[in-house]
Amino acid sequence: MILKNFFAILPTALVLSGADQPPPEKPKPSEPDDPFMVKTTVVVTATRDEVEIAKSPAATSVVTSSDFDRRNILLLDQSLSLTEGVNVFRRDSTDGMGGIGMRGFAGRGSAQIRTLVLVDGQPINEGYEGSVNWGMIPVGEVDRVEVARGPFSSLYGGSAMGGVVNVLTRPIDSTKADFSARYGSLDTLNYSAHVSKRFFDRLGLGLAYNRLQVGGFPSQYILVSGTAATTGTPATGAIRWLTPTGGQTLQVGMRGADWANMHTWRSRAEYSWSDKTALYFQWIHHRNDRGSDGYETYLRDASGAPVDEGTYLVDGWGPQRITVRPSSYLSGQGGLRTRVYNLRFLKSIASSGSLQLSAGLLDTPSDFSVTLANTATASGGNGTVADRRGRGWYGNALFATRVAAKHQISAGSELRRDSSRSNEWLLPNWTIIDQRSRLTAITQGKSLTTGFYGQDQIAITDRLNVVVSGRYDYWRTWDGMTDRFTSSTPLIPFSARSKGSLTGKAAAVYQAPGDLTLRASVGTAFRNPSIFELYRASTVLTIQLVPNPDLKPEYLTSWEVGVRKPLGSRFSVEGTYYENRVDNLIYRTRDLQADPSGRVRPLTNAGQSRTRGVEATAEARIFRWLSWRSNYTLQNHVITSNPGLPDTVGKQIPFVPEHMTASTLTASGSKWTAFLAGRYSGAMFAADTNNDTTRGVPQSYDPFFLLEASFGYRLNRHVQFQVNGENLLDRRYFIYKRMPGRTAYAALRFTL
Repeated sequence: MILKNFFAILPTALVLSGADQPPPEKPKPSEPDDPFMVKTTVVVTATRDEVEIAKSPAATSVVTSSDFDRRNILLLDQSLSLTEGVNVFRRDSTDGMGGIGMRGFAGRGSAQIRTLVLVDGQPINEGYEGSVNWGMIPVGEVDRVEVARGPFSSLYGGSAMGGVVNVLTRPIDSTKADFSARYGSLDTLNYSAHVSKRFFDRLGLGLAYNRLQVGGFPSQYILVSGTAATTGTPATGAIRWLTPTGGQTLQVGMRGADWANMHTWRSRAEYSWSDKTALYFQWIHHRNDRGSDGYETYLRDASGAPVDEGTYLVDGWGPQRITVRPSSYLSGQGGLRTRVYNLRFLKSIASSGSLQLSAGLLDTPSDFSVTLANTATASGGNGTVADRRGRGWYGNALFATRVAAKHQISAGSELRRDSSRSNEWLLPNWTIIDQRSRLTAITQGKSLTTGFYGQDQIAITDRLNVVVSGRYDYWRTWDGMTDRFTSSTPLIPFSARSKGSLTGKAAAVYQAPGDLTLRASVGTAFRNPSIFELYRASTVLTIQLVPNPDLKPEYLTSWEVGVRKPLGSRFSVEGTYYENRVDNLIYRTRDLQADPSGRVRPLTNAGQSRTRGVEATAEARIFRWLSWRSNYTLQNHVITSNPGLPDTVGKQIPFVPEHMTASTLTASGSKWTAFLAGRYSGAMFAADTNNDTTRGVPQSYDPFFLLEASFGYRLNRHVQFQVNGENLLDRRYFIYKRMPGRTAYAALRFTL
């Protein structure tokens, strides 16, 4: 049924194909003409068409497969951690909240909904909350990643507020087979295999598998609050900590090591009738299971035996009474199953036109997590499992034609239909997730967005290029419902809603004498609320997360100016200044009337926010074998209006570092490569009032500086060996959890 719907949507959905890999420049005579090959000096994301990166009307960066190999990274989002303007939020390879943000928007978890992520032009932000499963894209299957910073709703619709990241996968350009394996710290094991072959210079077939297993390390501090007391059963071992807001807490143990086990399969087929017509199909299947090992309690009774249950008198912040139970130390397991289907057709028409059609499906048959009841123990006890299923259908079409030698216009239409349903079940034994006794809650919803847009690119003179684009999106949500099967929270159906949004952008690039490039742009963007924000109620620890079915779309107005200048043949600098203003910012506030302690957190349209930012880059070829690159990012994103919570006005948006910088040195010889990088990320706030200023304590978001290095040596044309290390200075810091110290990895690659 999935494939039937998949192929049925293609002829009916007239939608732009995203930043698809375009037909290439003419190949060398010995190579087949492959319309999926991309020139390394050309980007396609900023305009949905080929443009030299130096002439791009947007701030654009490219990370290539050579960069991935040099750093020996495990997950694809880590490849962007040294890219200017990109905030990568990842605590370790098991982090389910990992993601990226740009232009003052956070990248943590669902906040990534404001950065659009594509795989070969198809959106992979899932429709439920907008997050991205970065683990489903094996690093070895990626050819390059293009990062276009700034608002792009006039081309890509909603979610493209901070920017667009387009992951372009490996084309099938020859017969090839390779295998890689690596092992290292945190009990990390990764191996992958890839085979591909071209038949008759027309048909290409490829198959790949990737396995990543991470044993992890104990990173979660078990914290409890104590009350002053003078009598009780004595215990020792509690450790005093301040909270991020300056309060007092006690550590009574460590949760077990967080582990993850990921499997990814990818297949690709492409057929070229000629250098002007091609068809492409891709399938990705990803499975991710996660959990934690046995915990450790620090508490000891009078005999010295470890204890993890009961009420005790401890020497904390003075004599204090605390209560602990096994469930305080435990964490439930979780898992994710994802499938991606993508079909694309490219056709060159006459000598100046092109047509691109594509359809896709992002299918999530299961995304589950287990929560333990207070009475649960390591061996069993009650719990609940929340299991969500979602589907996102995507279709697009784009027609572009050159009406004059220096004038091109394009028009397209795009459709996306998302549905999601989350069921919560009681578990008699939280360790056996398939034995579900009773359905306790349902949340569901559907949404449909249809967009129509156009773009005009014209060279006014040989030095001045102008790009103007506009788009209209019609959004509708329906079938929203929540039911907790109790008299106090019965079935609640929500009314269908719809909204239209019009966005536009104008950009100009001027090539001044002396190889000076100047660019400027002004544009608007929007984001519709997600199904999660509209309908899903949940509880995390003691915090009640309340949805809002009446949320309005967010709207952004932005302008920026940029400059790029080579200084001689070996040195260049580039810089961008931008400002964003957001209206109706969707924001989780606190309902102090419902709960004066602030544990009830409803979503609302907060009012307004403003971002002022700088992105600066300098690079140099010091010697023929040695290059250097440095960048700096400033993103000052503050609330400027929030009638519901005026204490937040003037405060930084949570989970956004204000300052980031990175520097790299890359050296290479005929058989070897060496790489050294250092990066700094400033502190982040988790509280909207920015009162969590105590650093270096559990649950804080500390500033950090990390140093990494790698060395690779090619033994022969088939075998390459590589070693790399991260956090070489062994810095200890917190990003809510304790972060890993120094780590090291070794890898072998075999290529045929």
